[in-house]
Amino acid sequence: MSEISETKLSEWEALATAATRGPWEAWSSDGKEWNVSAPDGDCIAHRVCGNLGMDLGTDDADVAKFIAASRTAVPELIQEVRRLKDIKSTMQRIQHYASGACDMAAETRLKLINRECECELTKSHGRVFGPIPADEVQPTEGTETK
Repeated sequence: MSEISETKLSEWEALATAATRGPWEAWSSDGKEWNVSAPDGDCIAHRVCGNLGMDLGTDDADVAKFIAASRTAVPELIQEVRRLKDIKSTMQRIQHYASGACDMAAETRLKLINRECECELTKSHGRVFGPIPADEVQPTEGTETK
């Protein structure tokens, strides 16, 4: 499943805003014909497929309850998706900055280690890195200086 775009969320939000005020209620007077009504009693949906002898493979009550629940669920889900997208965006920014901070910390630590090494070399050898003067080169066993 792909990420839900802000355009799609806005489309769904516009549909929810334009729909009759909720919450909606699913009800039936006889258990066969199901209705979905607004708080003021306006009929949102009426389903009588059971009376027509059609088998849609679904229970009319389940369909009516789903339609009724969607009136409040869809706006809440849109808000939750946006909230989670904001969290994701924030986490990505934190990760980006943390990565940069880790790189800077590692670089700083490396510089400190180098400085410590330079100090130790200076203490023990009187100089820091660089070529050793020829008169200070000690021959190793089996080699001779010319």
